[in-house]
Amino acid sequence: MILGIDISKASFDVTLVMDNEPSVHHRFQNTTAGIEELVQWLVQQQVRDLQVCMEATNIYWEEVAEVLHAEGYQVSVVNPTRIKGFAMSQLRRSKTDKLDSEVIAAFCAAMPPDAWEPPTETQRKLRSLERHRVDLKQSIQQHKNRQQSAKDADVKASLQRVLEMLEAELKAVETQLAEVTNQHQTVREQKQLLLSITGIAPKTAHTLLAKMHDLSTYSNARAAAADAGDPPTQHESGTTVRQRLKLSKVGKAAVRAAL
Repeated sequence: MILGIDISKASFDVTLVMDNEPSVHHRFQNTTAGIEELVQWLVQQQVRDLQVCMEATNIYWEEVAEVLHAEGYQVSVVNPTRIKGFAMSQLRRSKTDKLDSEVIAAFCAAMPPDAWEPPTETQRKLRSLERHRVDLKQSIQQHKNRQQSAKDADVKASLQRVLEMLEAELKAVETQLAEVTNQHQTVREQKQLLLSITGIAPKTAHTLLAKMHDLSTYSNARAAAADAGDPPTQHESGTTVRQRLKLSKVGKAAVRAAL
């Protein structure tokens, strides 16, 4: 049995494919209650061995994946570009949430992806802190831009107070990141290895530990670099087309930006 899930912030559509039976579609709310409804629905469908496949869409997939993994189902989380390419190869002309869940199920049947493993509590903590750090940096930059363009003295003063508060929070979060990485032996050893690389400083190391917590699952360094979208891509055809090398950018944008 295969379950394709097309997920968004508010809801997710699922298509259940079973041998020699018509596929079944349903929509659930992307909430804790909605995910529990999905679990009960699968029980009603008499699901046994199940392979679940979904796209890595923002952070909207995480709770669904963790709950289904805890239920004992095999969960795979794939790069949306792979699903898009598969849909194009099938000459899909329409796009709806229901059809997308069908495409994901078909992809899973045709090209079974690797199983996903949930992060540990420490890895989850690092990921949350790192996301918050990035959000704070973006907010600080936005307020600096507003302060530069503000004409009113009171507005400038207000923005300065907000900036001081945000910068204090950013410093506190960065301190928390350092503490979390130093408290756990495995993570601390991984951090020291990263810091031994020329050009890698603590902030970049924290980003890599948070965004690529599953480094041990990659077969080699090239595979890890490919997932970050760092390797150069070639575009040559015949004797005349010779485009310049450029980053593939098919992978984790946050990791690529940090590097």
